[in-house]
Amino acid sequence: MKIIMRTLVLLVLINAVLLYMHYSQMEGAAGKGSETATYDQEIEVTQRNDGLYIRQHFKGLENGRYEIVWPEQSENEACYIKDKSSCTRMNDSVTAILEGDAAEQSISYQIPIKSSDSSNLYENLFAKLRNGTVGTTMLHVTDETNSGGVWISELDRIGTKKLNRIEYTMFYGNGKADLLYWQNKELPEAYRSEQISIFGNGVHKEQAARLQGLLKKVDAPHMTVVVGANQKPFMKGRLVLTDQVDTELLEGRLVQYGVMARYGIASSERMTANIAASLLIGEPYGNGAAKKAYEKITEKLSATQLEQLNKKLGSTSKLEPQTMDQLIGEVSGLKTTFLEHAADEQYGFYFEDPRELKINGEKAENISVLLEDGQVFYSGKEFFSQLGYTLESNQQSIYVTNESNKYRFSLRDPFYVLNERKYSLRTEPYKKMNGTYYFEEDAIKRIFSLKIEKTDGAIDVSSAEGKEGETDK
Repeated sequence: MKIIMRTLVLLVLINAVLLYMHYSQMEGAAGKGSETATYDQEIEVTQRNDGLYIRQHFKGLENGRYEIVWPEQSENEACYIKDKSSCTRMNDSVTAILEGDAAEQSISYQIPIKSSDSSNLYENLFAKLRNGTVGTTMLHVTDETNSGGVWISELDRIGTKKLNRIEYTMFYGNGKADLLYWQNKELPEAYRSEQISIFGNGVHKEQAARLQGLLKKVDAPHMTVVVGANQKPFMKGRLVLTDQVDTELLEGRLVQYGVMARYGIASSERMTANIAASLLIGEPYGNGAAKKAYEKITEKLSATQLEQLNKKLGSTSKLEPQTMDQLIGEVSGLKTTFLEHAADEQYGFYFEDPRELKINGEKAENISVLLEDGQVFYSGKEFFSQLGYTLESNQQSIYVTNESNKYRFSLRDPFYVLNERKYSLRTEPYKKMNGTYYFEEDAIKRIFSLKIEKTDGAIDVSSAEGKEGETDK
């Protein structure tokens, strides 16, 4: 009885502290906004020999409908009667929370567990509300199996208490909880801060402090790192398990994963995360393409523009590739579609002229106007098609032809041929970018006898009289 009373007192004290933390953090987060309704949750996990028994309380619900997404492994899903209103909005099949005034609804379910002598990693463990975003999560883990060891979540571990018959651990933090890890060997908490907790040995305080600083710069939610001998490597969301301390790899992954968690970036859009991280931290992160893109952005934008871009990133809650392109465009006054197409490995970062393009008085669609090395380039195939030409190429030449004119540009020597007459070239009028040939503006004006006029809102291309070729060869 005394043990139970001590446990209850401990829970009451911890809950009081966490409630204070919760409202303080919610005040600080005000103004960021979200695209979907935000709710908080409290989750109680009890481990018994036959499984994990879970009670999940959704709090701060708005009066709209929420669809419940149950874990794949869950069993015995039900509404949990916590008080007289905790099930009033639940439909009969327990698949949705219906419209209503009750701000808190509760559910219960079980997850079968696989027996293990050393460790267990649970993924996608908890239920979710499809059209809602988690603000904060309070997670209680009570182990009734007397198995010992340590429980770890991506959330910050607030406290742990081991009694004669049960072991209790509490976690709390911003955002959802997807992962829960247990291992039978105790691990020391080597470092703990607002942004990161590190369990295990081998990470120096200086390294940990740098990680904390980087994660703070990108405003990442709390992340957890577990370092242990013979540890099977695992990196997902905000939890990293590793068997060795590779500082460079750990830093890169944590920053990338932290930004993905901060902005809700999909795992397939890591380029977006790397560009955002580079801008927020002020140094290049990610692969070669991301680093080159960052270099071009910082070369083009002034210090004031970079500061404006970081402010826009700081006030953004959801970041998609098109959003990142748009933010860069808003600050620079130019256009870029790099992140929108970054899945194509041939696609490089270029600034584009945002003005409307007209050819012979008609609006030209799907023609890129790239700005590179102080020059202007038009996407050849689409551009010449609008002028009535066909562009084809092989390993030796580029052919631009219509009924009356046939151009052949050599890809090996500095010349082109027009209707069997050869002209020398001082510089190549074309450049291969993003896997296709682009033609330089001044060159196409001369070679194709075009007139190009520019205003604040448009680029007008039209045919000009006569033809001024390059020097005869």
